[in-house]
Parts: sequence; structure tokens; C-alpha cells
Amino acid sequence: MSTPAPGNVMTGLILRKFIYNKGPSEPPMKRSTIALIAVLCMAMVALTVAAIPTGTSSPSGNVTSTEHLFHPFTGTPSAIPGMIEAENYDTGGQGIAWFDRTPGNEGGAYRQDDVDIETGGSGHVVAFVKSSEWLIYTVDVQESGKYLATFHASSPWAEREVWVWVDGVLEAQVKVPDTKSFDIYEDATANISLTAGSHYIRLQFVGDSQNLDYMALAMAQGSGGTESTPTPTIIPTLTPTSTPEGNVTPTPTGNVTPTPTSDGGGGNVTPTPTGNVTPTLVTNTTDLTNQNSSEAATSTANLSTTMLKAPTVPIGLQRIAGNFTSPLFVANPDDGSSRLFLVDQNGYVKIFYMNGTVIDQPFLDVRDRMVNLSSAYDERGLLSIAFHPNFSTNGKVYAYYSAPLRAGADPAWSCTNRLSEFQVSPDNPNQVNMSSERILLEIDKPYENHNGGILLFGPTDHYLYLTLGDGGGADDTGMGHTPGIGNSQDLTTLLGKVIRIDVDTTSPGKEYGIPADNPFLSNATIRPEIYAYGFRNPAFATFDSGGSNRMFIAMAGQNLFESAQVIYKGGAYPWNIREGTHSFDPANDTEVPNTSSRITSYSGQPLIGPVVELGHDVGNVIVGGIVYRGSILSSLQGSYIFGTWSNSFSTGNGTLLVATPPAGLDLTTLPDDAANLTAAENTMWTTSEMTVANNANGRINAFIRGMYENADHEVLVLINQNGGPGITPQNSGEVWKMVPANTSGLVPIGNASAESTPTTTTTVTTTSVTTTATTPASLNTSINLTAQNLAFNQSTITVPAGAQVTVTFNNMDSGMPHNFALYTDSSAATTIFKGSVITGPATTTYTFTAPSTPGTYFFRCDVHPTLMFGQFIVQ
Repeated sequence: MSTPAPGNVMTGLILRKFIYNKGPSEPPMKRSTIALIAVLCMAMVALTVAAIPTGTSSPSGNVTSTEHLFHPFTGTPSAIPGMIEAENYDTGGQGIAWFDRTPGNEGGAYRQDDVDIETGGSGHVVAFVKSSEWLIYTVDVQESGKYLATFHASSPWAEREVWVWVDGVLEAQVKVPDTKSFDIYEDATANISLTAGSHYIRLQFVGDSQNLDYMALAMAQGSGGTESTPTPTIIPTLTPTSTPEGNVTPTPTGNVTPTPTSDGGGGNVTPTPTGNVTPTLVTNTTDLTNQNSSEAATSTANLSTTMLKAPTVPIGLQRIAGNFTSPLFVANPDDGSSRLFLVDQNGYVKIFYMNGTVIDQPFLDVRDRMVNLSSAYDERGLLSIAFHPNFSTNGKVYAYYSAPLRAGADPAWSCTNRLSEFQVSPDNPNQVNMSSERILLEIDKPYENHNGGILLFGPTDHYLYLTLGDGGGADDTGMGHTPGIGNSQDLTTLLGKVIRIDVDTTSPGKEYGIPADNPFLSNATIRPEIYAYGFRNPAFATFDSGGSNRMFIAMAGQNLFESAQVIYKGGAYPWNIREGTHSFDPANDTEVPNTSSRITSYSGQPLIGPVVELGHDVGNVIVGGIVYRGSILSSLQGSYIFGTWSNSFSTGNGTLLVATPPAGLDLTTLPDDAANLTAAENTMWTTSEMTVANNANGRINAFIRGMYENADHEVLVLINQNGGPGITPQNSGEVWKMVPANTSGLVPIGNASAESTPTTTTTVTTTSVTTTATTPASLNTSINLTAQNLAFNQSTITVPAGAQVTVTFNNMDSGMPHNFALYTDSSAATTIFKGSVITGPATTTYTFTAPSTPGTYFFRCDVHPTLMFGQFIVQ
């Protein structure tokens, strides 16, 4: 590639910053690092140039030429003016010259890579397009000026677009005509300004189901070589810009009132030129990660350990109500009625009182509008509700639940999560009028896990907050995740964020309003709903009701660390740059990497680390919690009470915990904005385990599903015996109130005879149990095990004692890493065999010797241990 003309030097520099999102004070990347990122993180381009602060004029010194990893398909850049066939995109591979979301060429024509090409149009066409896919073309512009770009395209659907990027700058958004058929092609046009010389044009597809035949560029009428190019906006994240929420208006079904102007649950923001080349975010290098805190959890190999402080804190629990299935959330309408509302994951809400009374008729029931849940394990469902601050007068209630995929969504994806407003029946205050549903927001999700889904009204601003997971799967990578940086750090998607909206107003094109003081409104390329970003699965959130009004989020981690964060307006949180306080490598998520991860986001903001961090010695998933503001546990006033789901995947054995803030920390004096936060104000809290006086073993002997507070600010603990939405054991969901340990009349909880799993873990060398003796041929056992849709095809494997076992392992999940590992029990503390991780679609073979002692052992996928596990029976 030739050295850019002087007029293109600044473009090359901006493109470098756009692709890597490096702050102005950061040094250039080494070429070895660039190559590694190109392979592992699917970055578009490797550029070697001198770094200069953004927004400055072009430098007068020498600039290294732009060296890239993609090249013209024919060996020569396409001449402009001229026509470019869509199928002649550059060479270089996935994530470099093109991005395609499905393996293989589905059309089977012309080229052998994963871009889908079929015969049609003027010869061949790029077909079977899915939203967020893109293609790069190297062009040679003969003369500067305005060009008329003509796109010969087809789609049987409306609202499809092609976004045109030139050297990383968004130049045009072209609406693809609704031709009613894939076989009928029509032209769509847009004006594009180009300067003479070599450039890279990236065509990004917005919306599924469109075909592209060719792009033709001709000098626009009246254009001359002296016309200057306007300064457009640059998206502030790594390319490609993913749009995982889709942009399709929902189709009305049943009694649901559709939102005809809905942005499709996230859709796409139309960038408005502002002249900025980076987002207007605070940039500094303050270390807020808490990576060096003495309270941070530790790890050895694939084991993580919590820094628990002695002594344990004894408490008791009083049963309030039961006969629920999968209790997730408790909401208080604060209307003086003494009613509390329990959200069951299976799709309904029931009213209960602290005296134990339960109204059997559901207050709200969306079971007929939800996606079908797996009875074994599922994270979808009815996730939370919130009452309007004026509920006592306007009767409005809001719900967040998982609906089937809406029309136009990628059929390979899992569900469409829906935020809806309902109205209480005027004839019955204990029942919602289900025909009153008004959809405010819909978000398509690629996987069933990582939904977030907590709705809360701010105690002082009265805006509605919603926590959103990163889209699911693992590591914030794979299908539906922004390559290179993940959804959580991508400011153009709502996934992996906390959003804040105004339900009492509307903004153009939306069924809700955008608060005027939302933190990122100064940059039109950032989703205006975003309040904070960088979250994996913020499945538990509460506001401190004691005066500080701080939001706390308990965020489920990947394979090593769980965490709790204080949320600040405009805050950048660590996922997936870090897991909790620790460096993180998505390609090897079972160990902490030796190299340190960055301490700022890709937009230059300091990453705000957790104030509480757990290892998996106390449980696999964090649950809760609340800042205690009640009266009966006075010694815990101002502490954060939370727990873990369980330390076993088959038996409920959750842990209750409490974190105490540092001496002298006053939550009411903490800043509102992340820009004003100091490291001292983000100091980590100390964590202690609670013992349950009800049971002799001090354990709760159940899965902990949620923790909330009642009208008196006392702690309510939600439990069940299956850990998910299944009905086995039948109606095991219960609500318990936390009380002093010396309270009389405490009764056992759950399976009180359950054997307690130790809360500390001994470091075990991970080795395969093998034998040098020859195994009789009769004991040779072959097993075919398949991983698909984040599940094994077998939940029980039976082999003879001492058998030589050969496992043919088929990973059918495209882009997803899985493995097979065998442990002595569900705590996964002692390893029998650990298979290597493979990324699907792929097949491998594992060979090991089964234990010689008959019994029930435990197998799982180490990458997705909460989703993929089973019993390994040795006879």
C-alpha cells in the first residue's frame, strides 16, 4: 500500500485511534501485539503511525505509512469512479477484511471463505446477510470531490440499511429498498465525499435478510476537485460496530399494544456530525480497579479464594411464605397497603404479606407471552417489576421479561427481552389489566443467560433504571458480541449496561424519554440511555434506602471471581477487560493472565473496580444484596448483606455473607459522578461469612435466589431447592426474614441434614488420574458427548470402575469455547480429568482412566459450569 497523500495523513491517524481506542497518552502498539490482537480479538486493521492527541491539526513531521492486513481481491485497488462487485471484497480473513456471523459460504459460490455468496443479480451477490456483518474494499480515488454511490440491492423487508465507512469515518447510511423479494434488485443512492488517493471502504449491514449485487461510484453532477470534505463523526469503539439488539419494529400479537415507533430495543443511533473524533468522556489514568487491595480475592491455577475475615456473623431466619416455584424479586409499592409483590421467574407475580398471607390469584401473569423455559436451568423469564413513584394514583407498573424472538430477529438467537408498562385494573387493585400492556423497549439476545433485568425507580430522580447483561454465552465473545471489545465496553449497544429512562415523557422515535442529565448526551454516537457500562450479568441491584441513595450491583463473574460495585453516573466498569479486580483473558478464562490488563476503558475512563470480591470457595454465583437499614440487626447497620447461589450445581448450599465498609467511609458524601471518584472513596470493604442458627451445620441448605428488603428495611431471603425455574421439587420456593440468631422458635431450613461443604478450598494439583497397568479390553468404554446450545446432550454418564474411557467430544456451538472435565464432586475442588478447551464447531477426543472406586462423580464444562454439568456414575 502506498504512503497516503498529505491530505490523508490525519485520516490515517484518526483511523488508528478509532480501531484501537488508545488514549492520547498511550504508546504505539508493538507489531507483535498488533498481530496477536488481529488474530484473537478480530481487530480490523494494524496500523503503525505516530500517536498524536485527537482533535489537533495534521502534524508537520514524517508519518509512517499505513501497513494493513487486508489487500484488494484482484491485487489492485478498485478505481473510483467505477463499479465494485460486492463479492470482490478484500482478502485477509474474518474480523480483518470481513466479518460474517455464520460459518461457511451458505451460497456455495465464487469464494471459499465464510462470506455468503450465491449466483444472482449481475452474476454473483453477497447474500444471506445478518445484521452487523461487514465487508472492506480497497479503492483508488482518481479525483477529489462528491460522488454519487449507487447500491444495487434487494430485500423482502423494510428498514434495512447499509452503512458506508471511509477510512473508519461514517459517510452515509443507505436505506435498502423493500423489493418484496430477494430476486428483485433496485438501486439506492447516497452522496459520499472522497479525496484523491487510496482509501478503505467498509460496508456494514444493518438488519438481516438483504442481498447486495454491486456498488457503483460516479462523480456527482457539479462536483469539482476543489470541494473540501466535511468532518464527520467517528464511532468511539472498536470496529465492527455491532447492533445486537436489532432494529425491527415489533409485530403486534394478541392483546399487546405495539409501539410502532419503537427503536427495536436498542436499534441503531443515527450519528450526528459534531466534529469530535473521540467521545466526550473524562480521560485519566487514575487506578480505581482495586487490583492491589488486600481485600481482593486471590487465585491459584483455576481455584479462587475469598479474603474472609473472622469471626463469622450468626443470624437466624424466620419463614414468611412459601409454595412458590422460582422466587427472584420482591417489590414494595410503598402505597401504605402493607402488600409485598413476589416475582416468580416462571412468569407471574403474587401478593404476600409479612404475616404469611399469600393471595393465590396472580397480580400479573405473562406466562402466555414468555419464551418457553427449560425446567432444568434457565436464566430467562419474568425477571423483575417496578411500581411507578405515583403508583397509588396512576396505577402503573413496569415488568421486564423474556419473550419469544420477534419477527425479523436472528432465528439462531435465544429471545427478545421486553420492557412493558401495565395498568392496574380499575375494578381490582390486586390484579393488572393484562390487555393494557404497552411495550417500551425490546432487546434481542443471542443467548439465554446474562439477562440482568432488574427494574428500579431512582429514589430521588424518579427515573427508571434497568440493568442489562452482555448478551450471554461466555467471555462477552462469540455470536452477537462486538468483536475485539465485547458488548459491555461498546457504547453503541445497550447490552452490558445500566440504562436510565424517563417513563413520563417520550423522545423522538422512542416510547420513553431520555433524562436531560444522562451522562453521555454530549456525544451523539453513544446510546443516550446509558447511565453506566461494563457489566457482565448485573442480575441483582438495589438502592441504599438509608439516605445515600447509592445503587449497588452484584455482578455474576465468569469462572473465578464474583463482585459487587457501587454505581456512579457515567461510570466505566471492568468487564470484559477485567473479571472483578483481576486481569482477564477471554481466550483463557479459567486462569488469571500473567500480564496486567489496562486500568481504563477503551474510551479512556478509569475502570471502577468492585468494593466486594468473592472467590468460588464460598459459592459459584453472587446473589443480593442490600445495604442494611433495618433495626433488629443493629450491629449490621450500614453493612452490605448478600450471598451466593450455591457451592454445588446439584444441591442447594448457598452462603450468606456481609461486607463492612472501611472505617470513616460515609456513603452520603460519595460523588454522584464517576469523574469525581477517588481511589480512597472506592476502597474495598471487608467480608465475613454468616452462620445460620436454624441449622446445626450453620448453612442455609438451599439455593439463594435473591435478597431484598421489606417496608421496615429488614432483609428478605428468597430460596428454593432446584436453583432454577423447574418444578422439582414441587413448590420449594420460600421467603425468609433475617432475624437475630437468638430469636426463639427458629425452625430448620431446607435439607437441614445436608452435609456442609467446607468454605475453604485446599489447592489441588490438577492432574489426570491414570494407571500404567493395562486395562482389559472389556473395560474399554467409548462415549459420544455433544455440546450444543450451551447444554450437554447427556446429563448422566455411566462407566465401569477403572475403565479406559474415550470421550469423543463434539462442540456444536459456533464461536463458543467448551470442554469436558471430571471431578470428585460438584464442588469441583478435586480434579480427576480436565480436557482441553475447544471452540466450536470442532471435535476432539479425550482419553482417561475412570476412578476405580464405584460411586457418583461430577462432570462439567469448565467454561460454563453453571449451565453444563452432569453426573458421572462409576459402577
